[in-house]
Amino acid sequence: MDTFSPTAEEIELLERYVLTSSRGPRPQIPKLVLSDGTALELSAQVAKILRLIAEDFSAGRSISIISHQTKLTTQEAADFLGLSRPTLIKLLTQHLIPFETIGRHRKINFADVQALREKLASSQRNAITKMRELSDIELDSEESLANNPLIRE
Repeated sequence: MDTFSPTAEEIELLERYVLTSSRGPRPQIPKLVLSDGTALELSAQVAKILRLIAEDFSAGRSISIISHQTKLTTQEAADFLGLSRPTLIKLLTQHLIPFETIGRHRKINFADVQALREKLASSQRNAITKMRELSDIELDSEESLANNPLIRE
């Protein structure tokens, strides 16, 4: 994973780019001009990626670029997921995510870490929905309201 932080000059340059590109008409086919003057046509996807980078840099934010095939350490994966390393290790031992062992170290594909993040988020959403449903059932019962010390009549 490579992280890049903008310099003051890059921030200033890209602020102008973001402002002018959002105001005026965009060219039909974005081009990248090489140092020898050769113009290469960019796909819409590459142009979008470069614009996102320009927007973050112009705001002074750092960016990280990582390939989906990149192998992360357990600490890097835990940091990405917002978990402790021991919690991630527990998930690995439960086989919730594939990993490979190199010597004594576990390595995890970034794509698998992303899939786990989506799975955990979905699980959290389902749990919250279930809690809301249970709460609604409880609130429908006047008896439960009468026994609730937080509600005064």
